[in-house]
Amino acid sequence: MLAACGGGDASDGGGAEETVTAAEYASDVCGALDAWVTASRDRAGSLTGVLNPTDTPENRRDVLAGYIDGVIEDTEALLDDVQGAGVPDVQGGKEIAGQIADAFDSVKTELEQTRDDVDALPTDDPAAFTAAATQLGTSIQTSLTAVGTSVGGISEPELNQAFAVEPTCSALGGA
Repeated sequence: MLAACGGGDASDGGGAEETVTAAEYASDVCGALDAWVTASRDRAGSLTGVLNPTDTPENRRDVLAGYIDGVIEDTEALLDDVQGAGVPDVQGGKEIAGQIADAFDSVKTELEQTRDDVDALPTDDPAAFTAAATQLGTSIQTSLTAVGTSVGGISEPELNQAFAVEPTCSALGGA
């Protein structure tokens, strides 16, 4: 389940000092991640409806920029929620909370870079615009996969068990 988690720069546990049970931590983190996944899916669904292939590349760039801005906002909320989840009361809990927050912060950083890249998309050639926009999407997917892999490397048995039995976490495994 931890592999579904992604980025951040909060190796101190995100500043959250409250110690919580592994079950509470898993519930809070997976709840925050579930909300983020839902928001991302909703944004992607609405993006399809407003990203008209007959629009000018400038208009499509503006729509993509708005989409990325929204996902960045959603990711900031996710990071706040993860940092607010506290520190799991397990061996290395503070470091683990920091690693998870760091992973979500990495996603946010990647999205911010992507947002800058959207502004630089070529708008004078529709084919070049489409190719560059497609490459941005691939880059985001690659980053999310890498973040999930780094968080999935957490090997604290009690916390892993808490993530495994938390229903919200289980539901995310199929997301």
